[in-house]
Amino acid sequence: MKDSNLFKLSILTLILSISGIVIVLDKSDFKIDFDEISLSLLGSIFGTLLAFFFSNVLRNKKSKRVLITYTNSDSKEAQLIKKFLIENKITTNTFDEYLTVGEPIITDIKSIIKKSDIILILISRDIYKSKYYKAIISLAIKERKKILPILLDESKLPNNLGNYVYLDIRDKEEYELKELYEKIISL
Repeated sequence: MKDSNLFKLSILTLILSISGIVIVLDKSDFKIDFDEISLSLLGSIFGTLLAFFFSNVLRNKKSKRVLITYTNSDSKEAQLIKKFLIENKITTNTFDEYLTVGEPIITDIKSIIKKSDIILILISRDIYKSKYYKAIISLAIKERKKILPILLDESKLPNNLGNYVYLDIRDKEEYELKELYEKIISL
C-alpha cells in the first residue's frame, strides 16, 4: 500500500472514531465531562497513530532478495541452495532467469544485482574460467550489496573478496544449508 493511501486510511479511521464518540455523546442521556471526552479523543488519535506506525513497520519488513551466482559446473549446488532458500521463504534468483535475448549480458548483470539485497557467490576452481565473475563481484561491491562467498572446493577467494567472511562447505558431506540460512537472515 502506498504511503499516501496508508495516511488517508489512518485519517479516515481517526474521523470515524471521533464521529463515533460524538454520536454516542449525542444519543446518551447522561452527562460526560470534558476530561472523559478528551481521554476518548486522545485514545482515538493514539490508536490511529499506532495503526499507522505498525502498518509501516510490517510493510517495510520485506523478504531479502538473494542472488546466487555460480558457474555452469556448480549448477547442482546452486539449485540445491536455491531450493532450500525458497522453501524457507527467501526470494532467490539466479542469472539464468534474467538473461534477456538480444541484450548485452553485462546490462542484465547490472539490473539483477541492483534488484538483489544479498549476493551469494559460489566459489570453485571454475569461477576463474568465467569472464563475468570479476564484473559481478565489482558491481556487487560498487552497489554496496551484502556479499556472502561460499567455498565449494579448495579454491582461494578472489582478491577483491579476501576481506569478506565466507561460508566453507567444501569438506561437508551435506551442505550446511541451515548455517547458510542463518547467515542470510543475519545480514
